[in-house]
Amino acid sequence: MERIVGGRKEGFQLALREDGAYLTVYPEEPDADVVDLSALREKIEAAGVMDYDVLQLAYLVRSAEGVEEKLNAATENGEDNLTIPFTIEIPNDAMSAAVRFDDKKGNLPPSVADVL
Repeated sequence: MERIVGGRKEGFQLALREDGAYLTVYPEEPDADVVDLSALREKIEAAGVMDYDVLQLAYLVRSAEGVEEKLNAATENGEDNLTIPFTIEIPNDAMSAAVRFDDKKGNLPPSVADVL
């Protein structure tokens, strides 16, 4: 049995199924609400989902791709919490610099000390 919370108008859809909770965060639209992470957490917990990865939830809200993804269980002892790898590119004229992040290989942003 499947239970649905939210919809396109709310900016997200939470599908509660026997095998877990599936979340879709829709891209911003003019007639839809903007999804706020703290408000979404309250709605997810009100729906009865207590064991979920908050960092994955934050990533889904930030990306807002409109694709359904299963919410993972909360990680223990930071086992999946890795700093996002990055590269710093400085052209030959040394007039600018670009920092590129590969967020597919980690979920924690690097600190200022890491970048410097």
